[in-house]
Amino acid sequence: MNFEKIKSLNLSSSLSAAMKVILTISLLAPVLLWVKHLEVINLDSRALNSRSPSKSSNLGKTNRPHSRGIDVSHYQGVINWGKVARSDISFAYVKATGGETFTDPQFHNNWNLIRTTKIYRGAYHFFFAHDDPKKQADHFLSTIGDLREQDLPPMLDVEISDHESQKNIEKRALI
Repeated sequence: MNFEKIKSLNLSSSLSAAMKVILTISLLAPVLLWVKHLEVINLDSRALNSRSPSKSSNLGKTNRPHSRGIDVSHYQGVINWGKVARSDISFAYVKATGGETFTDPQFHNNWNLIRTTKIYRGAYHFFFAHDDPKKQADHFLSTIGDLREQDLPPMLDVEISDHESQKNIEKRALI
């Protein structure tokens, strides 16, 4: 999000804050509506490559409509997206970036190969609280490029570490 344009309008601080909240909600609304409509279940992607039954194979057994999804990064290595597409996985989030400069070495491969399947794709950024939030956002957006129809909204992976307080992380993640 580029809040610099809002700042340049010289609006009162309460109006500026309200506009930030509205912009943030507008970015999150599609995700919230999608999650509300479907029961989203995140499966460990390693279960897809397992030859033995996985403990996660019984997750989410329900008669209600639901979607199964995975999140992947270079830690899973090269993924056979054809095999994933033949499973009951309907969406995947792919790690694109982390911090100000890291680009996942498998991102472009995963991002392009998912597009050749029926799987909905989304990208996520791993947030580092000690890095500049704006630089992180710029790096993430330049890495993923323009989203296409049926791409999922971008996500932010925020985790609390021993070195950062939750309050500081929340403050910096909400630029």
